[in-house]
Amino acid sequence: MKFQEFYRIVSETHRCFGTITDEETEINDVAFFDANAAPYSDSILYFVYSEQYAKREDDLHYVVICSEPEKEAEGTENIIFTPRETLGRFFNDARKTFERSQKQDYYDSVMQQLQETGDIDAVIDSSALFFGGSLILCDPRYRILAYSDSIPVTDSIWKENIEKGFCDYGFIQEVRAMEVIRLLRVSNQTLEVTCSASPMRKYCSSIFYKGNLMGFLLLIENDGTVGVNNTELLSTLSGILSYWIPRYAANYLPMLETYQETLYQLLIGNNQNVPGDLVFPPVMSVRFLYGRKQDRIPAEAVFQEQLRILNPAAYSVRYSEGFVIISPEFEIDDLALLEMCDKLSGGKAQIKLGVSNPFSDIREIHSAFLEAKKAVEIGRVFAPDEAVFRYEEWNLYHLFKASDKREVYSLIHPAIVRIKSQSPDADPLLQTLSVFLDTGESIKNTADMLYMHRNSIQYRLNRIEEIGKIHLNDPQTRFHLRISFVIMKYLSKYDLLT
Repeated sequence: MKFQEFYRIVSETHRCFGTITDEETEINDVAFFDANAAPYSDSILYFVYSEQYAKREDDLHYVVICSEPEKEAEGTENIIFTPRETLGRFFNDARKTFERSQKQDYYDSVMQQLQETGDIDAVIDSSALFFGGSLILCDPRYRILAYSDSIPVTDSIWKENIEKGFCDYGFIQEVRAMEVIRLLRVSNQTLEVTCSASPMRKYCSSIFYKGNLMGFLLLIENDGTVGVNNTELLSTLSGILSYWIPRYAANYLPMLETYQETLYQLLIGNNQNVPGDLVFPPVMSVRFLYGRKQDRIPAEAVFQEQLRILNPAAYSVRYSEGFVIISPEFEIDDLALLEMCDKLSGGKAQIKLGVSNPFSDIREIHSAFLEAKKAVEIGRVFAPDEAVFRYEEWNLYHLFKASDKREVYSLIHPAIVRIKSQSPDADPLLQTLSVFLDTGESIKNTADMLYMHRNSIQYRLNRIEEIGKIHLNDPQTRFHLRISFVIMKYLSKYDLLT
């Protein structure tokens, strides 16, 4: 709020005096002056007693508390004078004036942002900066729909939830048992929801529409301090979203069908109440469609509609940064699925697809999802130009990643170690061996791929057997060597091949 505007408002209801010519300075808070609390802020209006003010030689903005304010104000500029007897009421009203102004300014800025961009994720980011804490948006099932990148979440439990893309069943049950959460299901006021298991201070505000709970906003203090005013503004943001989402972004918080609700509950680990009348394919697979936060993954309802056209037997449920799809194992064309997503995102998304191993019991969906997710995570590192990653092709890398790196290194065939340490031509020899194994032990195909004569390939293979002290006609040896090349590729990616 402009200093001049503040004076105009308070002078209408309070006995205060001053000549305010400053039309530019923004004031956003009030405080009692403390001589030991330097440094001071140009955006704070300090209440100071006249005895203290007489000793000041700075350009800060003051309300001087004195016995004869009208007389003291004569000949001064940009200083407000007020009598001692009305100090308490004046200070409280001044603070409320700034709070109302701040709330209105925040409301106007968020509404303008939504009207110009319609981007709820961007609003979460900008609001996190405004509040000074991390911000998370969940639906009533605790599905994570958006979270701030501007102030990343560092709370250990919620950071893990974001990485998973959902809150697991056990966590949800514990949260729902909290008395304050029960209050939030019927009230839109901001309440503190800090718990001993996750000690960072947290505030939560519910999002309602026509009396129905649509979601939650969670504000996490992290390492900074979230002011009282900002926690109150969390309710302002939930009110804005309560208005905006149903009218302009209804697809952002869609209702789940019976199949989708069941899939979601199984996904988070709740396999206790699977409806007996639901029919699933005898052999299924899970696909995890992953897009970066900035990739504009399509809204859930739009995606489901298009997926049904592509494959009527497939069902999907929203995941934090994409979708989890369950379908009969071979009845989805993965390239057609990626093309569909590309069209829905306007050709701007860099979407990756992970595919699980097949399974037959619907209760295995959680494990299958983790396979598909892990395939994407590993595939993006080792084959960034590819778009589809099947767990069956990357499961060895998953095994290595979960193992001690020294133990993984020890699995490399001794022949490779001998060649690397004893031959000056180790690199071309190992390249030849790798291609030879990849081509099904075909000397002709190896020669064609390396643009060499067959005799040269045979010579190199003889050298490999001689230096490595192995026989390449032994199936066990060839299998061990194949695994060794996979291990070396994995370790070299992380600079661990020493």
